[in-house]
Amino acid sequence: MHPKTKLDGENEQERHDGLTDYKIFCFNGEPKFLYISRGLENHETAQISFYDLEGNELDFHRSDYRQLGNDFTLPMGYSEMLKAAKKLSNWVNNPFIRVDMYSISSKFYFSEITFSPCDGFIPFTPSKWDEKIGSMLKLGKC
Repeated sequence: MHPKTKLDGENEQERHDGLTDYKIFCFNGEPKFLYISRGLENHETAQISFYDLEGNELDFHRSDYRQLGNDFTLPMGYSEMLKAAKKLSNWVNNPFIRVDMYSISSKFYFSEITFSPCDGFIPFTPSKWDEKIGSMLKLGKC
């Protein structure tokens, strides 16, 4: 099942309570996937799902949150978000960063760079994704 990929510039705040976060996982300077979250201000009702860069839901999730699924529209400026994440990832020059952004009124806003989300212990389900995601990281020689 594919998400609603229509880029119509709807204001996420008008459609839903709270902000929608776009958290882009970058490995060795390249965005690889993202998660989209909604309602993180309330853990009990928050939703998080992982997507490839085209907005297709991936077959793993966080076991500590409800899934968002395909109830979203990729925002206007999404391609600029990815370009900015790539540029920041290369500028920071770290093997892994997560670039967090928001989309408000068809404009994207930088939130933060995270170097080790959940201290590297995000609970992925199924657990085979721990190794798949870990294999995206290429470390230099020590």
